[in-house]
Amino acid sequence: PFGEYVPLETILRKIKPISRAVPGGFTAGTSSNPIPFARHSLGGAICYEVVYPWIVRAEVRKGADLLFTLTNDSWYGTAGARRQHWQAAVFRAVETGTPLVRAAITGISGVVSPIGESSQTIAPDQAGSFVADFAVSARRAPAVVVGDSLLYVCVLGLLAAILRSRVLPPRKPAADGNPSVAERKLS
Repeated sequence: PFGEYVPLETILRKIKPISRAVPGGFTAGTSSNPIPFARHSLGGAICYEVVYPWIVRAEVRKGADLLFTLTNDSWYGTAGARRQHWQAAVFRAVETGTPLVRAAITGISGVVSPIGESSQTIAPDQAGSFVADFAVSARRAPAVVVGDSLLYVCVLGLLAAILRSRVLPPRKPAADGNPSVAERKLS
């Protein structure tokens, strides 16, 4: 918001500082497909899209065996957000088990292996280039296969545990070395 689009545009565009700061807006596309490149398929995430796991996972599901992300981190200044944006890209490579290349105009550029190793990086605000070899795998990472299903199962389990603790009385643990109530009744 306020970077690539203005929320509540019809209302907020009337505020002059917003109109000057965000002169145009972008509209979401209707689909995306990996880009054929040599013997590979490239799956892309432009700028901040790399923080959304479902976008990158969808690219890998559609056949991408290499990921790329292009960005301009000048929005973030020199604080820690540029490093955080880089770390999101690293996380996407690990999550999908797919190598990733990141080209950033003012942030961190580099190559990330499917296990999160950064073999080559270029520091923020530095010019540079690199050549990278990639080890691609046809194996799909669990996050690509199950998507957010695991998250939903965990949330349901947490809700069930909270509900159980609120509805049922707490269990009384047996003291160490003392027979339980059931054992005393049997003797």
